[in-house]
Amino acid sequence: MIGTVASIISGPIWSEHLSSIQKQTALTGLTGRIKARATLITPNSAADPIARRAIPIMTPATSAIWDLRTDLRAGLCQKWRNRLVKAEASGLSIRKAPLPTAPDHWLLRTNAEQAKLKRFRPYPPAFIATWARTQGKGFTLTALHKGNPIAALLILIHGDSATYQIAWTTAEGRKVHAQNLLLFFAALTLRDKGVTRLDLGILDTDRAAGLARFKLGTGAQAHTQGPTTLIGPFTRLFAK
Repeated sequence: MIGTVASIISGPIWSEHLSSIQKQTALTGLTGRIKARATLITPNSAADPIARRAIPIMTPATSAIWDLRTDLRAGLCQKWRNRLVKAEASGLSIRKAPLPTAPDHWLLRTNAEQAKLKRFRPYPPAFIATWARTQGKGFTLTALHKGNPIAALLILIHGDSATYQIAWTTAEGRKVHAQNLLLFFAALTLRDKGVTRLDLGILDTDRAAGLARFKLGTGAQAHTQGPTTLIGPFTRLFAK
């Protein structure tokens, strides 16, 4: 009904010396140059200026952000560290691979199937495949037991930050805490690449309390973003 919609997530990221007026001007110019009928903006902080003619459409979300510039093992919660030690002693092997460039890659298909069962909406497989072809930054890790995959994850890298985008684990993988092993290995790999922070995704303590505890067990900190707003030629009628 609207047409093509663009999305700016956790941004823009501003230079520290810019004033609110300069930020407002820059944001207006940016949205004017985007070839889209409307633009969704989710700023990294609620303190970021909201562009004129923007209307809020979604309340702020809270994500787990892991600072990779610290002593990663020392920052783990005791229970998380114990599970990592168990996984390290389980005899698993880890296979690192580039991002999949085809939407029918087994991990992208498995994640789409997992999303239907658990009723969440991930990025479409075609989005990840397009990212891999155009950006090429990121990797997958797979935990293998006797040559068979029992857990996997997919990481996207953007600048000096990264996102924990996909995680998949079998019952056997959960038993030996394979995802702990993969995520810690991913953090070490990212740190070696100069990445300073890893976004572990939204914290949902109501519907996914166990997953929230898993994310925060790394030592990651809860970070609340700004509200998602919509900017378009029609929003001036509704903006405050």
